Amino acid sequence: MGWVIADQWIKKKFTPVGFLLWQRLEKYFEPVDLICLTRHNQTSNTSLWHNRARQYNFYLRGFKYLFIMRKK
Repeated sequence: MGWVIADQWIKKKFTPVGFLLWQRLEKYFEPVDLICLTRHNQTSNTSLWHNRARQYNFYLRGFKYLFIMRKK
């Protein structure tokens, strides 16, 4: 099974959705690999967002997770 997911940032609250899901899936599936997918050609990967990140002191999360698991 393959699953692509990213973390969540809403109202100044960070939630590590990817790793919370990983913990739940481990109960039913055997982990094979965890791959980080880099961000390419997305609107948040522009100089506008890089400048805002410097100005307002926040990080640009630059990847999503790809979980690869198999049934136990």
